[in-house]
Amino acid sequence: MLWLLLALAAVVAVILWKGSKKEHPPTRTPPTERPPAPPGGLKREHPPTRTPPTEDTSRPITLKMSITTGEPPRSKPEPRPDTPLEKDAWEDWSDELYAEASRELSAELTITYCDRNGQTTHRDITVEKYARTAEGGVLAAFCHLRQARRPFYFSRIQLAADRNDGTVIADLGAWLDERYEASPKGARDRFIGNHEAALGALFFVAKADDAFHAKEKGVMRSFCASQGLDDTTVQELVVELVAHWVVPSRIAYGKDLRSLLQRDEPYRLVVLEHAKAIVGTGKTVRDEEARALERMQRELKLPEQSTP
Repeated sequence: MLWLLLALAAVVAVILWKGSKKEHPPTRTPPTERPPAPPGGLKREHPPTRTPPTEDTSRPITLKMSITTGEPPRSKPEPRPDTPLEKDAWEDWSDELYAEASRELSAELTITYCDRNGQTTHRDITVEKYARTAEGGVLAAFCHLRQARRPFYFSRIQLAADRNDGTVIADLGAWLDERYEASPKGARDRFIGNHEAALGALFFVAKADDAFHAKEKGVMRSFCASQGLDDTTVQELVVELVAHWVVPSRIAYGKDLRSLLQRDEPYRLVVLEHAKAIVGTGKTVRDEEARALERMQRELKLPEQSTP
């Protein structure tokens, strides 16, 4: 019987213990602090504390600020749209346009010009070249207002006057043509137009030794005089322009000779004589010079003569 009582008492004790555990949740025990490491044990080393440098408060401080935006930097500020005469509404200047204006003429003009946007301005210009076109013509001139070269189309020039005497020009194209024909450069261009093939052939012979010497230029001036060009100023202009030509190729030389074949025999003989004179300015005759003379005599169908 005693053991039954003891077993019953144990069961009652377990039931009471489980009941007390549901009514009161267990209390969390706070973590215990780690005891300090004993002397001579492992220690965590801490980095040394940096001491800030001592600043000199007596010196001024300069602050530099840079503000960056999403736009690329501009090389120069754009002009204000309301700035008068900031930009002309004209065709841009080009070397091709300057080359097309083949008639060289220096003239001082005052013009009233209307650009393609209808803006009218008064300008003093110095004409350098001009050309006649189907639309009228174009001036290649230096604009004193802009201090730059500008193209001026006849169709947009409302009024033109000679700056030297103030004379109003009724027909600008005719006025320019008249002055050009009377100028030394006009005479130069007319002579070259009439004798371009002969000058080209003589220049080929002169450049056969890769040079165009003063004596050879003298022979070229002599040819000009033989064709009635007595003005020495114009002769110099002709030789100066020819000296700046591109050296003709053998094909171009052949074309000049075929063109000369259309001229009469006395003219062809004069060209051949001056070609020989050009070769004779040197101390020796180079093979290229001799071949050029032989080809000229053969293709111009001239009688054989002794070469220098």
